[in-house]
Amino acid sequence: MAKTVAMETVAVGGTAVVSSRRPTGLIPIPRSEGLSFGFVGTYPPTKCGIATFTASLASAVADAGFGDKVGIVSSVEEGNWAAHPDEVVGEWRRDSAASLDHVAKTLDTYDVVFIQHEFGIFGGTDGEDVVTLVKRLQVPVVLVLHTVLPNPSPNQKRIVEELAHMSAKVVAQSEVARERLLAVHDVDPDQVVVIQHGAPANLAPHALPSEDGHRPRILTWGLLGPGKGIEYAIDAVAQLGDLEPMPEYVILGETHPKIVEHSGEAYRDSLIARADELGAEKIVTFRDGYRDTAGIL
Repeated sequence: MAKTVAMETVAVGGTAVVSSRRPTGLIPIPRSEGLSFGFVGTYPPTKCGIATFTASLASAVADAGFGDKVGIVSSVEEGNWAAHPDEVVGEWRRDSAASLDHVAKTLDTYDVVFIQHEFGIFGGTDGEDVVTLVKRLQVPVVLVLHTVLPNPSPNQKRIVEELAHMSAKVVAQSEVARERLLAVHDVDPDQVVVIQHGAPANLAPHALPSEDGHRPRILTWGLLGPGKGIEYAIDAVAQLGDLEPMPEYVILGETHPKIVEHSGEAYRDSLIARADELGAEKIVTFRDGYRDTAGIL
């Protein structure tokens, strides 16, 4: 039986359907002040963009007064309780059935659960263990998609569709991602909403005085890896060498640990070589090292 919440609810997905497993997208999201929210994803101190996103989203929900209680289930490869802050209520160790059972029971104590989805952060092939987790939950789920592939494998397609069918809402982070999701997957369009990624407000005057004479600065930050389009940005800025003042394109961040594990610094080295070949070494600056949000700001 799905969890019953004794409060006014927002209908999701239209007509209810009886199923022998978790209802597909039919557990309604309760409308009430004082809700509690569980979040599932990577989380600091893990070096990961999704970890930063999870922390920012959970903090924003709590600060805005929407959640009396916020708890994080952190997806990890190995247990690391000592390094986690108090809001982490559980660690989901990959490929651990006992861990999955524990976090499912923990998450069911919240009113709504947010799943931060990316194929590489959960256990199983293509991170498919997250499907097992969501099937276990008896509370409404909001699925936040961080990767929408144009050509998913059959297993990746199955994972996204099963998760979407079991979720009250699916969040895409751009209109392009929503369009791609609906073009490739069997997902109800009315179920999918766009909430753009967002960033902390860090506004400054248009011209910033600096030691390099007000050079316009372009910044890419985060963990480096193929698929982020950095090589295309280098191609573009390489054509701006005749501008006065000459812009500076700063690529700030270290290579993703998973990529280093499999191929070392080959990708980063290819970016440096690309800038040199295009004669953009005076425009493109590489700054190694991982920065947290405060460091980036």
